[in-house]
Parts: sequence; C-alpha cells; structure tokens
Amino acid sequence: MVEVTQGKVEHLLRAVDVRKASGPDDVSHCSSELAGPLTEVFTSCIQENTWPSIWKEARVVPVHKRKSRTNPANYRPISLLSVVGKIFERIVVQTLTHHLDDESLLSNQKFGFRSGRSTSDLLMLLSRDWQDSLDNDLDTIVVGHRRCL
Repeated sequence: MVEVTQGKVEHLLRAVDVRKASGPDDVSHCSSELAGPLTEVFTSCIQENTWPSIWKEARVVPVHKRKSRTNPANYRPISLLSVVGKIFERIVVQTLTHHLDDESLLSNQKFGFRSGRSTSDLLMLLSRDWQDSLDNDLDTIVVGHRRCL
C-alpha cells in the first residue's frame, strides 16, 4: 500500500521548480501549508483507487526545436500537467520503485527509467555482448533507429 505522509508531501512541494510553466490547474508553486490538505486528498485517492480527472488534463504548447520558426515540423508539443497530480504521481512512483528494487523484481538488464543506470551502462553491456558474439563467430546484427525518440 502506498503510504502518504505530510513530510513526503512537504518535501515534494519544496522541490517544485517555480521556473516551469503551470498546467491546467494553474498551480506553479505550492506552499507547504497545503501539505496537510494534499496529504488527505492523496490518501483518499489511494483508498478509493481514484485519480481525479483534472490531474489527467494537459495544456499542450508548441516548443520550437530548430531551424525555421515558420515550418510547423520544427516544433514539438509539450504537455503541461497538473503540479498537484505530478506530486501525487511521484509519491506512487517512489513507492513502486522501492518495492520493485527491494524485491528484485526488475531485470539487471533494464536500464530505462532506473536510477543509477544510464545509456552509457547499456552501451557497455551491448558492446561486450557484440564482441563476445563476434569472438565466437556468431552472427551479429545491429539496427540503428535515427530520431526514434
């Protein structure tokens, strides 16, 4: 079960980057005075297995990537989400991550979205596997995906 404490909520409220744009709830910075009420809301959401629909809404804005500003292909959409929803999401993710790590439920070869693991670590592992395959006269195929992410 996800445990929501006022201390956790206060910590996450202090971590909100006030320089970032707000989402549809127009909350860009929350006072720690809101920690108590938000703790109650988050606890209720967990107990009732709900996620308020307002936290699922996004304000989508175009962000220029490069080159000509007149070409729509040079923009990418950014979704600005509810700050309160993101705080709740962090609490759930932290709890789930701790559980998965404590119970060793993720493969050691899982690198994406894991703390302490990087693309460099993955490339080292892949390079070693490729070299082993080549050393043992095994067929080795590498496929590149340019701009896939």
